[in-house]
Amino acid sequence: MDNNDWITGEIKKLDYGKVSFKTSAAGTIQIKWDRIYQIKSDKYFEISLGKGFKYFGSIDVTAEDEKYKLLIIQEEEESIIDMNRVVEITPIKNRFWTRIDGNLDMGFSYTKGANVRQWNSSFRVDYRPTNSLTTITGSSIYTTQQERDPTSRQDFGLSYKYFTKGNFAYTGFGSLQQNSELGIDLRSSIGLGMSKSWLRSNIQRFITTLGVIVNQERGSDDTENRQNLEGLVRMEYRIFRY
Repeated sequence: MDNNDWITGEIKKLDYGKVSFKTSAAGTIQIKWDRIYQIKSDKYFEISLGKGFKYFGSIDVTAEDEKYKLLIIQEEEESIIDMNRVVEITPIKNRFWTRIDGNLDMGFSYTKGANVRQWNSSFRVDYRPTNSLTTITGSSIYTTQQERDPTSRQDFGLSYKYFTKGNFAYTGFGSLQQNSELGIDLRSSIGLGMSKSWLRSNIQRFITTLGVIVNQERGSDDTENRQNLEGLVRMEYRIFRY
């Protein structure tokens, strides 16, 4: 740290100007990237720079013990870069099961006045090898109320994102939805897209996305499926200070 303290733990990620750092005594904490002047780990990481260039390797201090410098040890070479050029650090595990991260949530609520009971659950699974990210998500809500028909909503999604040099990313995604309140028996969609990160720093981000989506929907009262072809245009700008 910039006050000459050393903190020992596990680097979970660097994103949006903060390092998520898991310690044995204090749990997972977040540290401002600009308050760190040396960092080292023998684990394997993807280190992304603002202009889209990436390194893969472990992290160490330089031989001269320079401040605000990273020594990246790769398989064939070593590189020294300024820490203020680094915008993301992502651990890349070496085994299939260790590359998986996720969560599972389940809940139940009851409102006595309206006699409403609601069961809900959701999950998310991420698989992160080199240069790609696969995500599976799902959620379910089931509600019952006196003198009303039960309602339910189910969502399932699968997406695959491939990261290239130059801050480009290509995405394929699909989803299944059911919603009795909206009269939807099944809505399925599949799409492709490409995104470009024009501005990436530890202060701000600007991303644009173009894509196409094909939807097919079957309603509760319909005997025929409805199909739609849609274009996707998205612009996202973020600025962040701590």
